[in-house]
Amino acid sequence: MVLVGTTHAGNIGGCARAMATMGLESMVLAGVVADPHSDEAIARASGCEDILVKASRHRNLDCALAECNRAYAFTGRRRGLSLPPTDLRSAAAQMAEDRAGGARIALVFGPEKTGLNNKDLDRCDCLVSIPVARPGKSLNLAAAVQVAGYELFLAGGGALAPKRRSRPTKAQIADLI
Repeated sequence: MVLVGTTHAGNIGGCARAMATMGLESMVLAGVVADPHSDEAIARASGCEDILVKASRHRNLDCALAECNRAYAFTGRRRGLSLPPTDLRSAAAQMAEDRAGGARIALVFGPEKTGLNNKDLDRCDCLVSIPVARPGKSLNLAAAVQVAGYELFLAGGGALAPKRRSRPTKAQIADLI
């Protein structure tokens, strides 16, 4: 899970807890403003502080995605996008297939107030939306991470451990160009 520009420490902690319940352990923080080691983050992690301790920090999304093979950007936007968003359930099936093939995938979530900007969306391979009942509304960051983790868990048949096969990372592909 890649969190971009997160401004509230409690949301980082809530994301750690959501990830842990779905067997996800790799948190990546890109351009994050909030402190993942603050008392609020630790309290909201509720026993899942190990994810906060192991979280890697990067100055921007490009650096955060360098070792990934495929990136899925979560967005509620409906206009001005380079690709149409895919619904989460459909995307989760592709994510599970990617993981089963040994790919390192990134699920990318933007800042709480604005979501990912178009520049960051363009850095990702697939745009994903989580359908909501009220148009124009979106989920809390930790709730979105929870729902995405759950769908990935289901799509993977309840097992999230990927089979390992070597595939080129985004950084390796960029070196070829």
